Amino acid sequence: VAFTDPEALAELERIVHPHVRRLVEAQLAEAERERVPFVALEAIKLVEGGLADRCDEVWLIECLPANQRARLAARGLSGKDADQRIAAQGEGLAGRLEAALGGRVRVRRLSTDGTLEQTQALVEDTLADALAPLILDD
Repeated sequence: VAFTDPEALAELERIVHPHVRRLVEAQLAEAERERVPFVALEAIKLVEGGLADRCDEVWLIECLPANQRARLAARGLSGKDADQRIAAQGEGLAGRLEAALGGRVRVRRLSTDGTLEQTQALVEDTLADALAPLILDD
């Protein structure tokens, strides 16, 4: 229902986001106490949920709509349901994200249109690049 009704989606987000934020903040605090070297947050509404400013970097994971549809179909979604989910994300996500962050947080765009192996290599290389300044500081 939420993906077909913008008002229902907004209401769901008003209910869920504060709870998710509290859980994430608690886990971030625990990671800091444990001196975890890095934490990855997976959040489709990172900015809207108020968590982007807690990040050193935001990685925008992108793929072509046809690939996105195929991946959702492989998870059992109908074509209509996949299209509704994709549409709910909206157009121009990268521009909106960069504008919302206003240069305060680095945004990296990663295309996952390749094979699983290519995507894994891309993520590992990007993570190594992101962690390099931390390693050099030690």
